[in-house]
Amino acid sequence: MLKLLIVFLFSWALLFFHSCMPGGDQRQLLSLSRAENDVIRDYTPSFSTAEFFMATTKRCPHCDKLVEIHTSEGECMFRELWQEPYHSTRKKEMFRATRKQLRGEAAAGYGPANFLLGLIAENGLFDSRPDIITAARHYRLFAESGNPQGKAALACFWIRQSDNLTEALEILQTVIKEDPRNTELHMYISQAHTLLNQHKAAFEAAKKAYYYSPAASAERQNIENVFVEKLLIAAQSLGEKEALAQIADMIYLSPGNQKLIFARSNLYAIFGKFDLAEQDLNSLKNQYNRIPLLIARAKLRNAQKNFEGAKQDIKSLMKNDPDNFFVRAAMLELLVTNRKIKEALAAADSFIRADKDKTSAYLLRANLHVLNQNLNDALADFKKARTTANKETIPDIDEAIRSIEQQLLFKE
Repeated sequence: MLKLLIVFLFSWALLFFHSCMPGGDQRQLLSLSRAENDVIRDYTPSFSTAEFFMATTKRCPHCDKLVEIHTSEGECMFRELWQEPYHSTRKKEMFRATRKQLRGEAAAGYGPANFLLGLIAENGLFDSRPDIITAARHYRLFAESGNPQGKAALACFWIRQSDNLTEALEILQTVIKEDPRNTELHMYISQAHTLLNQHKAAFEAAKKAYYYSPAASAERQNIENVFVEKLLIAAQSLGEKEALAQIADMIYLSPGNQKLIFARSNLYAIFGKFDLAEQDLNSLKNQYNRIPLLIARAKLRNAQKNFEGAKQDIKSLMKNDPDNFFVRAAMLELLVTNRKIKEALAAADSFIRADKDKTSAYLLRANLHVLNQNLNDALADFKKARTTANKETIPDIDEAIRSIEQQLLFKE
C-alpha cells in the first residue's frame, strides 16, 4: 500500500527524468581504469565454462548446494545476501564477502558479475553508497564481453539515467529480435520513446509487452498501470483520436477489463465528451471500487466547471473516511488543478496534524512542494516521511530523496 503512495496522482517522478550521467566528451569518464581497491590479487575463479557442456548442475563451493552449472559462486552469494532478513546482524560481513567475490569474477571476465556490481553501485544496495560512474563502468564491461544480455543491461541503464537514448534504443531493438517475448525490454523501449517524446512509439512498445505478459499476472497489471498513467498524461499531446485508439487497443487485448473502461472514462472527460464519460462510469457501478468511482464523478463535475460541487463531493467522502489517502490526494489535486495552492498546503498541514502515523501525510505534502518547485521543503518532508515509513517503502523514499538532491545539485 505505502509503496503506491510514492507514485502519487500528480506523477511527481516525471519531473526527475533529467540525466545525471556524464555525456559527450565526459563519457570518457566511464572508461576509467579500475580503482586500486577494486583489484583482487588472490582470486581463483569458481566457474568453468567447460563444465557447461558436461552437466546442467554443479555443487556450489560457497553453499555446497546444487545450483545451475553457469551460476558462479558470487551469484550464489548475492542471492543468499538478497534473501537475508533486513535487520540481520551478519549482513555487512556477507556483503563484504559477496562484493569481493564478484569483483574477482568480474576481473576474470565473467559478465554477470559485472552486472551485479553495477546493480549494487547504481542503487546503493545493502547500505552501500550509490556510485553512478562505477555502475556505468561495470555495465559497460558486461556489454563489452559480447553477451547480448550485457548490451541490453547497458542500454537499460542508459535509459534509467535518461542518457544516450537513441543509442540505447538501437541496442534494444537489435536485442529484442532475438527475444521478442521479453516484456521487460519492451517496457524499456517504451520508456526510451517516452523520454524522447515519441509517445505513439512508446505506447506501441508497451502494448507488445502487455500482449506477451501472462494473463492475470502481477506483471501484466503493472504494465497496464504504467500504460494508463502515461496515456492520461500524454492524452492532450496525442490528440483525441489517437488517445482513444490506444485505449481501444488495450480493451481489445483485455475485453471487459474494468480498469481500462475506467481509464477510457477519464479520457472522455479530458476531451469534453462528458456524456460518454458518465456512461462508462455508470457501466462500472456495483462492479468497481466505490471510492475511485465517486472521485471520478467529482473530477467530472470539475471538468464541467463546477468546482464547488466537486469540492463538496470530495468533502463528503473525506467526512466518511478522513484518513483515506486517495480521497486526500483527490482533494489536493482538485485544489492544485484550480490553482488554490495555499489552500492545498493548508489541507496537507491539517492532515499532518491529525495523523499519529504521519508518513502518508508527509508524502502528500512533499509532492505538493515538488509541484511548486520548492525542492528544499520537499526534501525535508521526504526525510520526515522516511523516519516513520515501513522498511518496504524506504527504498522508494530514498530514491525520491536522491532525485531531489540531484536537482538541487544541478541548480547550484
